[in-house]
Amino acid sequence: MNINRISSAEIPVQKTLQTMQNYIYNPFSKDHKIKPELLAHDLYRVSEKCNTNQLKTLFNNTFVNIAQRMIEAQQNNFAGIIYSFLIKTNQENIPFLKTITTKALKCAQKQNDSVHIATRAAELANLYKDTEPDKYLTYMTMARNALKDVCENYDTIGKNFNTISRSLNTKEAYLFKLIRTDLDIVLKNEKANPKENKKRLLAIYKNINSLYEDPSIVDKRELCRIRTFAQKQISDLVFNMNYKGLNPKELKNVFDLSSEKVIHSVLNKEPITKEKFTDFYSGLYDEFKKNSKEKVFISKTFEFIDKLENVNGEFFTSKLYTILLDKNKSNFENTMMITRNGLNRKIKDKDDFGIVFFGFKLAKVLKENNEFGKYINTLDIKMTATKNIINNYEELSKTRTFRPKEDYIKELMYDKVSVANALKRTNPEHSKEVLKEAKALLDSLSNDYKAKDAAIGKIAKYIHYRLSHE
Repeated sequence: MNINRISSAEIPVQKTLQTMQNYIYNPFSKDHKIKPELLAHDLYRVSEKCNTNQLKTLFNNTFVNIAQRMIEAQQNNFAGIIYSFLIKTNQENIPFLKTITTKALKCAQKQNDSVHIATRAAELANLYKDTEPDKYLTYMTMARNALKDVCENYDTIGKNFNTISRSLNTKEAYLFKLIRTDLDIVLKNEKANPKENKKRLLAIYKNINSLYEDPSIVDKRELCRIRTFAQKQISDLVFNMNYKGLNPKELKNVFDLSSEKVIHSVLNKEPITKEKFTDFYSGLYDEFKKNSKEKVFISKTFEFIDKLENVNGEFFTSKLYTILLDKNKSNFENTMMITRNGLNRKIKDKDDFGIVFFGFKLAKVLKENNEFGKYINTLDIKMTATKNIINNYEELSKTRTFRPKEDYIKELMYDKVSVANALKRTNPEHSKEVLKEAKALLDSLSNDYKAKDAAIGKIAKYIHYRLSHE
């Protein structure tokens, strides 16, 4: 009798199961042989019939016994097919799923099948993830070791790989699984202290970075996603301090400790995500503010910025200034203090781009508060820096990416108009000379560039009107 000809439509379900069971128990004689794909097909067909007749438990128990008999007959491949099917069709039955997945794991271990060992161990780990952390780590470690074996012996394993549903995945895919498994083990290991976890995470991160240089790695986007995830976890360990509800003295300690960690990370080129950095210090500022200690936070931030600049941590200094300015939009005194500090720092560093940024911020505050003398002086400083960028644009563009040159010409033109307006009453002659300089800058802009910005047309009319009527 050929198993493929069993008709569940003609034979009652129990009889169909018994017929399959009797046939499979002795399938390896010279007269007949079960093909893996036919077994998989009949499993599906009879399972559908059993589900319809509410006989799933009978089906499960029958094929658990069949799988065990196959293992005893050293037909582990067929047992694996049955176990795989039972796992797929019993996802809602957790107790049975744990039992059958454990049996499937043992079957894969008997075959030294690292691919399926990794799969089954990961499935078991997922089943115990939220209830039994020790078992989770045990199975994840087992999956990790199996994946490591797959990656190290991929060619040999590929020659012996045998499955019905799909071919062996790429080596790269298993490598990515291995890295993600390593990350999961570290993050779930609650018994390890933060320093140990950070050390392990950094080792994984270093390995991820090295893969970017590997020409055999094709999916760099997936690698980037994994690296971003690792960066976030490392950042979480750097900023694992709770500052909610602390008193001023405790808040200062948190600030000092966190700043030391950031400096250490910068020195050792450890990743810190800008999102985590920004969220942490924004929240910390809010706690200082609740205690009416905003100026203390600002002062400590200036000290922190000094330290960061000594270790080439400029990326984080800009984030800190952004936080300070954002938190003090409505506080003239604090905003003035922050922008002056930033501008003076950039002047000292001869950083024209920084001078332009902080010059703009400070000039805006001064104008809003009618301090026109200081406003003009600040714009003069900003315009000098803008001219430097324009004059050295080609050389600067070799080492960094920034706005088009005509953007800076336009910005300088606007600043000239602003100065001319500020001087209109107190020094009309000088105001007119500055306006002529703005006109020369306007004329130097290409027609295509001017056509893209309607505001330039308005300022052009304004310059023309003033020069022709004064």
